[in-house]
Amino acid sequence: YFKLVIDNYSKTRYAILARLYLGEAYLNAGEPYLAQDLLETVVALHPSGSSFLKVYFRLGQVYFQRGLFTKANEIFKEILDRNEDFYLEHPEILYYMGEGYFHAKRLDLARSYLYHLLNIFPEYQARDMALARIGDTYKEEGRNLEAKKIYRMTRHLYPDSTGAMISQLRLAEYGALRDTFEPNTIFVELKEGAREATIKMYQKIINSHQDSPLVQLAMFKIGLAAYWQKDYKKALHTFKDTLKKYPHGSIIPDVRIVMSKTILAQ
Repeated sequence: YFKLVIDNYSKTRYAILARLYLGEAYLNAGEPYLAQDLLETVVALHPSGSSFLKVYFRLGQVYFQRGLFTKANEIFKEILDRNEDFYLEHPEILYYMGEGYFHAKRLDLARSYLYHLLNIFPEYQARDMALARIGDTYKEEGRNLEAKKIYRMTRHLYPDSTGAMISQLRLAEYGALRDTFEPNTIFVELKEGAREATIKMYQKIINSHQDSPLVQLAMFKIGLAAYWQKDYKKALHTFKDTLKKYPHGSIIPDVRIVMSKTILAQ
């Protein structure tokens, strides 16, 4: 129906709205490329008022979903320059900007937007992800004490969340065994070493969070550990299982590279 409006009433304001709604439909259907074409067309028509900012915001979301973080942040910054209170209606703009600046390695800016989000909207839906990402900004700067403090806080405040799982992974990579395992098993884990404990942490995530996108990363890490330990049979089995379960996963290019190295090593 939206396409009919666009084709038959192309010069009316309803065609503009139809492009906007159709773009949103494509976004909801996981088709950001189709949404981008429509929303860019709407922006080019220079709609006025708050409706323009909302369209502009949706276009920024498209760029964000496609991983074009610099382009997305340029749009978000312009929106806030035009209406500094825009985030009160759309708090997720603060999260997007924090993520965008993190990927741009502007860690101070990333932290400031994410902290602002949590301070103003403590009940924000993805608050666990925002807090874990704040930990990542400290980790990237080598401020490991602050990073581990934030990861522990995320686990404590939002147990069983995706942010808590990310924090578990980060703490395991640090070898922070006391944050990962029960106190009565700590001496066993210390005896076995940090690498073995880290692998157990990844295996725990695989076993207990089957539907999480972090599982593919955990499987890759286990396969990679087997490769470094020269257990090529286990590594290949893990990589093949990862390819089978997540044929289009974001980690697949890395899986294929290490899988090739494993075959050559054999």
